[in-house]
Amino acid sequence: MAGYLQAAALGVFAAMSLAGAALAQAERGPECGWDVATQRFVDGGAPAWVGLGGSPDFAATYIWGDARSWMILHHCPSDRYILIVARNSDADRVQERFNFLLETDTKYTMDQIGADLATLGAGVRRGQGDIGRCDCDVLASWAR
Repeated sequence: MAGYLQAAALGVFAAMSLAGAALAQAERGPECGWDVATQRFVDGGAPAWVGLGGSPDFAATYIWGDARSWMILHHCPSDRYILIVARNSDADRVQERFNFLLETDTKYTMDQIGADLATLGAGVRRGQGDIGRCDCDVLASWAR
């Protein structure tokens, strides 16, 4: 029982540390850039805001452009991701639903999240290993 409580306490501490790091990140500003033409992380580019994607293994990234907004859910260990693109006129409701799906107690797969957001008119692309890892590098830096 003591081992279980110790492990639970460590898990809570780790989550609090990541949450604190996420808050500090928001105060510093974006640490990643996004190329809207190639749809990849780049040095410079549009500001890309990184946060936790429901668990420490997932990065959730938000990019706001002139006509479109992008959301990325990136599973860092496997490098799999879903990229969601919404017209700015739909972006608020798509982002609200994206956040809800990440924060609810019910767990959804990346495919389920993509299918759900597609019903709101968002474009969804699934991929692996071809957009860069800036978001995952930021997440890893928070855990240090």
